Amino acid sequence: MENIIKTLCKLQDIDLQYSAINNQLQSSPNSILELEQNLSELQSKLSEAKNQLSTCEKKQRTYESDIKDNEQNIKRSQEKTKSIKSNKEYQALLKEIEETQNKNTVLEEEVLQCMYDKEALSSVVKEKQENVQSIENQLSKEKNDYEKHRKEIKQQFKNLESERQVLESQLPQNILKRYQYLIKVANGVAVGFVEKGTCSACHTIIPPQYVIELRKSIDIQYCMTCQRFLIWRNEDK
Repeated sequence: MENIIKTLCKLQDIDLQYSAINNQLQSSPNSILELEQNLSELQSKLSEAKNQLSTCEKKQRTYESDIKDNEQNIKRSQEKTKSIKSNKEYQALLKEIEETQNKNTVLEEEVLQCMYDKEALSSVVKEKQENVQSIENQLSKEKNDYEKHRKEIKQQFKNLESERQVLESQLPQNILKRYQYLIKVANGVAVGFVEKGTCSACHTIIPPQYVIELRKSIDIQYCMTCQRFLIWRNEDK
């Protein structure tokens, strides 16, 4: 019976390690998750800055095209002044030329503003591209390091699985089935230990007489409350 109790203790210890390692395999480290979140936010800001720069460039091209068209109109109007004989028509044409020139003056200021905006936005885009590249490099390194770590963890996982199978084969079928059932329904903990007069698994107070029976290790005992295997653990052994 003592060997069965020892096997249960070893099996519980291995299953706790097994569960912890499995959780590591199923999830990414916080550092990687944080970097991925930062990268996503930076890429979004970079995309926004690029869109603003693209909009600014389109506006500048539109203004420059309008200026060119206006200059052509001014040139044509100036050619017309040479053939106009009516003073009234001549004055009207001069006024039209002046208004078009004024429009170009405003458009040239807009072009100038676009050039300033483009310079500022280009600096923002460059800075954010460098930040994104930096985070991508860091993330790539973190993932590579973690992948190496995962290989080590997987090997530990295999070793524990092998050891677990050996220990399970050493238990009677009725004990093994109960253990496996408890592992599934009791949050991965099938074995409780007596700690300061309580069950370490559910923290229920254990009657003194029951503690005496547990210390003798005459038979497999169970917690009266959580129904887990309940064992007196002799730290010296």
